[in-house]
Amino acid sequence: MLTYILGRAPAENRRLLCERLGRAHDDGCPCFMIVPEQYTLQAERDIIGALGLDGLLSIEVLSFSRLAHRVFSLSGGPKRPVIDAKGRAMLVRRALFELGKENAFCARSADRPGFSTELTNTISELKAYGVTPEMLRQAAGAAGHGKSERLTGILSVYEKVEQAMRGQFSDGEDLLDLLAQKLPQTALFREARVFIDGFESLSLKWTLVIRQLLVTCKGV
Repeated sequence: MLTYILGRAPAENRRLLCERLGRAHDDGCPCFMIVPEQYTLQAERDIIGALGLDGLLSIEVLSFSRLAHRVFSLSGGPKRPVIDAKGRAMLVRRALFELGKENAFCARSADRPGFSTELTNTISELKAYGVTPEMLRQAAGAAGHGKSERLTGILSVYEKVEQAMRGQFSDGEDLLDLLAQKLPQTALFREARVFIDGFESLSLKWTLVIRQLLVTCKGV
C-alpha cells in the first residue's frame, strides 16, 4: 500500500513521517528510510532526535544506490563490473574520438570545454528516464533540421557507449533495473515498511524500484 504524507511545509512533512516511522518501529517492523545520497547522515540525525533514540538499530537510512547494495548483499548482485561516472565519461570521450569528423554535431562541439561532461550527463539522464537509443532515433527523425542534427549526434555517442558496455560493464542505471528484479526475492523486505523523503523528483528507474517495493513490502 502506498501512503502519501502531506503537510503544510517540508518540516511538518518530516515530523509526520517520523511519527509514522516511530509507530512502525514500535511494532517491531524492519524499517527503511530512503533519501537522496547527500541527505543520509542528516536524516539519521533527524530520526534519532525526533524519536529520542540512542541509535538506529532496526531503522536503516539508505539512498537508492545503498538500497541496491543492501539487496544485492542478500539476493546476489551484478555479474559484470560496475562502471562509475568517471568510467562512463571516459567511454564518452572515446566515442567522440572514434566518431571524429563523421558526425557534424560532435565535430563542432568536441573541443568545447565541458562538452564531454555535458554529454555524459545527458546520456545518464536519458537512461534514467528510460529513453533508449531507438526512441532517441525516432525523436530525431521527427524533429526539425537543427534539433535533428543535435539529437542524431547525441544518439551516435549514446550507441557507441552502450556498445562498449554491452556484456562487459553495468552502470548505475543498470543497477536500478537489477534492483527492481531482485527486490521481490529479498526476504528481509517482505516484512518491512519503507519511508521515502527528500526527493524533488523521481526518475523512471526510481519509480520502477518503488513499484517493486509496493509489491514486496508491507507498506511504503
